[in-house]
Amino acid sequence: MNARRAAPLLALVLVTGCGEEAPTDPVSIEDVRTAEAPPPAPEPVDMEGPAWPEDAALRAEAPGRLDAIERAVTLTWPEATDDVAVTAYSVRLDGLETARVDAPATETRLEAVAFEAARTFAVVALDGAGNESSAIETRDALSPWLANATEVDATLSGDMATLTWPAALDDGEVTAYVIHRGDEEIESLSPRQRRYQFRHRQDDPLLTVYAQDAAGHNAVIASSRQVDVLVAQRAVEQMLIGALGTNDGALADVLAADRWDSSEVMAEAEGVGVARRSGGGLGTIRQGGGGGISDLGGGGGGALTQGLGGLTATSATPRPSPRGRVTLGSQEGESGSGVFDPAIVARQLRARLSAVRACYERQLTTDPTTLGRVVLEITIGVGGSVSQATAPENTTGSDAVAECVVSVARRLRFDPGPEGGSVTYRYPYVFAPAS
Repeated sequence: MNARRAAPLLALVLVTGCGEEAPTDPVSIEDVRTAEAPPPAPEPVDMEGPAWPEDAALRAEAPGRLDAIERAVTLTWPEATDDVAVTAYSVRLDGLETARVDAPATETRLEAVAFEAARTFAVVALDGAGNESSAIETRDALSPWLANATEVDATLSGDMATLTWPAALDDGEVTAYVIHRGDEEIESLSPRQRRYQFRHRQDDPLLTVYAQDAAGHNAVIASSRQVDVLVAQRAVEQMLIGALGTNDGALADVLAADRWDSSEVMAEAEGVGVARRSGGGLGTIRQGGGGGISDLGGGGGGALTQGLGGLTATSATPRPSPRGRVTLGSQEGESGSGVFDPAIVARQLRARLSAVRACYERQLTTDPTTLGRVVLEITIGVGGSVSQATAPENTTGSDAVAECVVSVARRLRFDPGPEGGSVTYRYPYVFAPAS
């Protein structure tokens, strides 16, 4: 009886235990996906601008001097760095962006920049996020120049030569005058030292005086060529004095004068002035054909032939009406990297004065009141040819007169040409009707 009752009770217990399930936490499909792909971390923001090397400097180079003439300026700078990448460089003139250069280029050329006063050039490095570096800048783009190169003086005593020169000008600051013998620097002078003495021998390498500014630009302002010219002039003086004799010769008196510029003797120009002395009748000197010198206009007429292949004095031939006077003024500027003697340029220009005067006198037939001045800017290349000639100033009111001056200059040839680079000079022509 007891055994029968126990069996159903056991079955009930077994059935109840099998029907229960173990408790579990519910997990969705979305939860599984999220666990497999966590959200990406936010990208870092570039807040740091490019940086320059510690000694970074901007270099600007342009020809000429402070004036209103527009010219090209070349800018170069070092490469900047960035924590990501430098993408471009902003080029600025007087605070305004004038160009943008894509990296990795570190050079550009600005066209048509005038220099009435010193200009401020700056470069700023940029990255892809628009961050900027500090600016590197310069206000010195021009090489030093002389306001009047004819003030350079050369003297010679025995074999000791002395060069003296006026203070050079610059859009920045002249820091030194550097002396070279050939390609070797032999001495550096302070800006206040503008005199140099040296032993001069014809076979020595060329001695050159450079004016140097704070930006490292330099330009030739004097050289031993000027002493060579002085030696040649003395030889010509002695030759002419010997040919004419020393007894009361008017030309001998002129050549022997302390302040007379003997380079005029070598000029081929018509109208080289010779002072008229009391009791003398000397007019003008011109170099004639066959090595002779002709047209010494005597007050009483007549002719004189003596030595040097025939030295002839005759009365001057009257000029046709209308007549005009053309004068080549003193040099007003010099620039460039080459070495050349400006006295050679002046002689060549004076030698063509008759052609310029002919143009001017044609203009006088149209307008007899035409007068004023034309400034010639002439650039001579290493080969001796004229690479550029312009008339940046013309107050005559006649384009034809200015074009004539430029045309005559373009046909000039200098042999040998400048050494070490081109040179640029400025000379004024002054025009006035003859009284």
